[in-house]
Amino acid sequence: MTLLQGHVETLRRRGLATERPVTLVRSNDGRSVVEIFEWCDRNSAGAAHQDPEVKKLWSALSEVAELITLADLAEAGERFPHFAPTDL
Repeated sequence: MTLLQGHVETLRRRGLATERPVTLVRSNDGRSVVEIFEWCDRNSAGAAHQDPEVKKLWSALSEVAELITLADLAEAGERFPHFAPTDL
């Protein structure tokens, strides 16, 4: 969670994410966290993969967490999934 605190701020500082509020929710298993934020544009996600500062942060995240897709969550199979709101 400590690494997530600086995640979107790093993306914003690099001109990759908007100032829209970030939403964090926890899955029903209590272990998975979904971070919802807005990229500046369609190219920002790709640019993030080339940015040294972002790559360093993502590398640190991958050392302590498994980065999965939404489809990997049990909730993805539900029509109206429920998540617990989470604050950083």
